[in-house]
This record gives sequence, C-alpha cells and structure tokens, in this order.
Amino acid sequence: MTLTPTQRKNLVPLVLFLANLVFLFIGGLIFESIEYKPRKEHSTSDDVALFLQTLKKTSQGKQILPEHLDIKEAVEGLKSDSLEKIDAKFDEIRKRRTAASKPSWSFSNSLFFATTVVTTIGYGNLAPVTAGGRLFCVIYALTGIPLTLMLLAVVGHHIVHYLNGACAWLVKYIRRYSRSDYEFESAEDAQINAPVWVALPIIFIFLAFMSSLYCALEGWDFGTALYFIFITFTTIGFGDIVPKSAALALIFQGIWINLMLLYVGLSVVSITINLCAQSLVAQLKKTGLYLKIIELFSSHGDSVEKTSARAHGNETADVEDHCRGQGESIAMSDLNERRKNGIEEDHQAAKLKIVRDADGKSYGTLNE
Repeated sequence: MTLTPTQRKNLVPLVLFLANLVFLFIGGLIFESIEYKPRKEHSTSDDVALFLQTLKKTSQGKQILPEHLDIKEAVEGLKSDSLEKIDAKFDEIRKRRTAASKPSWSFSNSLFFATTVVTTIGYGNLAPVTAGGRLFCVIYALTGIPLTLMLLAVVGHHIVHYLNGACAWLVKYIRRYSRSDYEFESAEDAQINAPVWVALPIIFIFLAFMSSLYCALEGWDFGTALYFIFITFTTIGFGDIVPKSAALALIFQGIWINLMLLYVGLSVVSITINLCAQSLVAQLKKTGLYLKIIELFSSHGDSVEKTSARAHGNETADVEDHCRGQGESIAMSDLNERRKNGIEEDHQAAKLKIVRDADGKSYGTLNE
C-alpha cells in the first residue's frame, strides 16, 4: 500500500506519539526493575507495639509499665474502636511532624522559593498554602519567567562568546602543533562555533566542579551531589534532595552567589544540550538521513502536485483563450476574403480545430 504525501504528513503526530510512548514504556520498565521494593504493610497494632516496646526500654517506661507485661498480648486485646482512636492520633502526630520539618518562610527561604518559581525548577519542598500566596505565585510566575528567560539568554550569549574564543584558540593550537588541516563541522545557525568533543568535556567539568562544591558544603557523596546538580540545571527539580546547610549562607555571603551559579549552570547546560542536538542534526544531514526523514513526512510532493495541476489548468485555459481568439480572427479574415471574391457558401462554416503537439504547445487551424 502506497501512501500519498498528505497521508504521510498526517502520520507524523501518530509516529511521534508512538515513539514517545515506547520510550516512556521502556523507561518505566527500567525504573521499576531498579527501584521496586516490596511494600511493607504497617497496621496500627504494629505501631502501638513498637511504641510500647521502645517506651519499656527507657528508665521512665520501666517505672510505668510492668516488667512482666506482654506487649503483644496487650495490643491484641485492644478493641477496634480503640485502635481507630489511636490511629487518628498517630495521623495527627505525623502531620504535625511533617509540617514542622518543612522550612519556614524566612527571607532566605522565600528568596530560594522565588528562584525555583521563575526558573521553573519547582523543588516542591516549600510551597504557599494560603489563597493569597497561591494567587501571588501565579502572577509572580507569569511575570518572572519571561524576565528570567531574557536574563538566561544574555548570560548564555556571554558564555557563548567566551566558549567560541576558547574553541578558536584550541583549534588554532591543534592546527599549529598537531594537524594543520584540521576542520570541524559547525551546525547551521548555531550560536556556538565549537565541536561536540569540546562541548561535552565542558559540561562534565562544570558539573563535576559544582558537585564537588556541594559535597563540601552539604556533606553529600559525589553521586548524590551530581544527581542534585543535574536535576537542578535541567529544571526537572524533584525536590527529594535540597540544600539545607547553613554553610551556603556563611561562605557565599547569603544566597546571591548561589543564585549566580544557578543561572550560569542553567545557561551552560542549555547551551551544551542545544549544541549536541544541532550537531546530531548536522550529522544526519551529512549522511542524507535527515533529508530522507523530511521527504518521508513532508507534504512537498502534495504541494508540488497541486501546484503542477494548478499551473497546468491555467496553461490550458490560457491556450484555449488564445486559440479561441486566434481562431475567431482567422475565421473573420477568411470570411471577409470570400465576400470580397463574391464566393458565398451557405452550407459550409468555418470551424476551429485545436491541435496539441508532443511538446504540449497548442495552436489553432481552420478546417472548412
């Protein structure tokens, strides 16, 4: 079955959706195989028994609870309504402890939250709970996100300028001391003029530096710090790991230098990812695969067919009009000539015949 260009064009969303669905399915299977652990069910009776056992081991608990008390038997003797009351009290305690563990709305934490809003990181460890706070958050994000994007664009422009200079120096060094004919392909319309093998070490070195910095400040291991840095700079922002150390405020004189590093990191990661993507497209174009993909899902063939048909129709109409006019002129000229010669043929009429040759040109002839 051969598909028309229009049908191929309509298949693009479906193909992309299925590819994305397969990618998500594979990712889900991998994450499940790595992270899945059987869930342990905890009942209220287990919680009460654990509480009593812990209390019994304390000095005050030894005075309150009898030494011969069988905790398991005592818990099993509790009625269902008693367990429901205890369970409700446990839930209340959990909520209070969760609320107490959240950071307070101090100025530094509020500034940190505002940064996660305008950069679209959104850790989620701190969020407004009042109606007024949530409404202001929406308005603040609508105005702050475009402003931040403009700032990141300016920062990225300066970073690109220095990267291009460093790349030019490196290429010059390679041509002088290693390969005089060294050339690299730059992606079309790319801001940064650098090969991928230069961009990847840049992002790795930067991520390693930032990870080492947070290892020293937060006491994290390198893997945790690298995970946090990457999740932050790609604006994924799970919020499972968030800086909490007071050393950031002491060493960085507040959060301002931390914010500066954040903006620089966002720009560096974004530039590097874009460069890799543009280089991939350039390689696809070089191999011809890119053009094949474009041709497969392009409506160019359909538009060409429509344009050709439209042009052919216009050409035919023009030829018909031209031949009609030419035929009328020939017929009138011949009729006048006959009248001059006194020859009148009542039963013969002048007829115009359109003849099309092999080249597609049309002309008119008069048959009597």
